Amino acid sequence: MTGTNSGPWVHCAQCDEYYSVGPLRFLDSRGREIGTFDTLELKIKRPRQWPWRKASGADQVVAPSNRRKARELVATDAHPYCPENHRLPYNLSDSMVVAVIGEVGSGKSHYLAALARLTEQSGLLGGRYDVSILPGTGAQDLRDDASNIFEKREVLEPTTGVRGPYFYELSKIGDDPARAQSTIASFYDVPGETLRTPSRQAADAAYAIRAGIYILLLDPTCIPELGLSHFRRPESPMVSREIVDSLAMLQRRLAFTRRGDLRAPFVITIAKADLLEWSDPARKHISAELLRCLENNENPSPQRVKAEVRSLLRATSAESVVRAAENRFGKRNVMYSLVSAIGEPSDDNRLTNPRSLLVAHPLLQAMRQLGWK
Repeated sequence: MTGTNSGPWVHCAQCDEYYSVGPLRFLDSRGREIGTFDTLELKIKRPRQWPWRKASGADQVVAPSNRRKARELVATDAHPYCPENHRLPYNLSDSMVVAVIGEVGSGKSHYLAALARLTEQSGLLGGRYDVSILPGTGAQDLRDDASNIFEKREVLEPTTGVRGPYFYELSKIGDDPARAQSTIASFYDVPGETLRTPSRQAADAAYAIRAGIYILLLDPTCIPELGLSHFRRPESPMVSREIVDSLAMLQRRLAFTRRGDLRAPFVITIAKADLLEWSDPARKHISAELLRCLENNENPSPQRVKAEVRSLLRATSAESVVRAAENRFGKRNVMYSLVSAIGEPSDDNRLTNPRSLLVAHPLLQAMRQLGWK
């Protein structure tokens, strides 16, 4: 732990470090420092622990000493930053990291943009959860990406550096808001090559060390047996287990977990799944019913998805990814999904009619695994 003051601590997922809140800087929307937690005379307040519901991090608030200061913080769009200049959750709660990982070209940026667009348009995942991007936390970056994809019909350029965190508030829909289950979640977008070795992960993707959910995107155009190589982007490497092995090694060395003891949902997800209808080998394992669910954007049975996607991957060279994930992180923690962020193959970086299909499905799978029924 780092810091000069005693008292409350906050975890920065991007550093994988805990800091005392006292010296933390608050910056306005222009990046100007307006004070520290101590000089602004801030307090952390937590709600009363009602007998029917345990208070969550989303309920925690950072409270100034008077209403004038509170208005100033809101008016200047002030947010806290760790000593390494990483943005922290606005209420200094520990966020649940959702680590979206995958090789170069697997579609992480498109996936996050599509997920952001879905949540801002409808706010609902399966009609049971509300997912909102917290204002002033990088949401505009994702809005711009979504606009480029779905309005300008452009394919995004490959990510060249770590982007994020993007903070969301996840809440279960219910009749009584006081009983609602909620949490703060953070998403990151990192270049695929950053994830291939433990050293690069430790240096540039430390957020993944203690993530609460892992979503691994696999590009089917990079699985030779599926015969989709003519859709493959030039920079995309073949699917391999390197990312899974590197993450497992990092977990064991820095998070002190034993083999098979991840205790977090690990969702192996076929990205660009709309292309599977063009693959005869894929259609031997993926049923017409599941492809219809994808085409109609209807959430399929988790059991069907697991059986069919796992069967498909095990029949190809991607079987090593399945074996590594189930062996390293525990078969009980590994789930399966399929999505399409843009719903069509790209042609010279131009899109015809982009639409997102089942982008909420991996997150729903993981949330159910965590007890969000």
